[in-house]
Amino acid sequence: DNLLLDRPLTAGFFAGKQETFSGQATDSGITRIAISFIPASGGPSIDTFTDVENARFSANLTFESSQTGTYTVRIFGGQTGQSLPFLGEFSPVEVFPSRPDLLLRQTALTWGELEVEQTRSLPLTLVNSGSDPLVISGLSSNSDPFSAAPTTLTISPGDSATVTLTFAPTAGGTASGALQILSNDP
Repeated sequence: DNLLLDRPLTAGFFAGKQETFSGQATDSGITRIAISFIPASGGPSIDTFTDVENARFSANLTFESSQTGTYTVRIFGGQTGQSLPFLGEFSPVEVFPSRPDLLLRQTALTWGELEVEQTRSLPLTLVNSGSDPLVISGLSSNSDPFSAAPTTLTISPGDSATVTLTFAPTAGGTASGALQILSNDP
């Protein structure tokens, strides 16, 4: 009731990948927020604090590879310099080992009408939203008139790359195909 998050708190984080916890404090008396990740296995909590300015707050969280596991997240908010009252709890929240995470900017491409022996190429953007390098070891189509280039590449964490998909029909009629991507994204 006292906080509105910009997006729901995720139930899973990846070690090495920065996540942002942000939103609005709807209670003008809240000037400081504490976020506490309490490990289910015991041990010390992981705590971060952020100030509220103009009713807004934002905290960046990055977990180390040694901090993987299951947590309960407790949020506290109140006046700076005073004990912060409990506001809410989320459980369970997982911190996973770092890994690559392939996202496609487009999920479908349309080439339109082409004459036989004509070609048309379209870009496809591949994004690595993970925390480890993404290795694409193969890009191919299950249908002969379609091809991709390059067919292998590596994308750094948080980066993107564009590949070119080409349609070169050899016969009239409707054609469709699926892109097959081999990668180290589990």
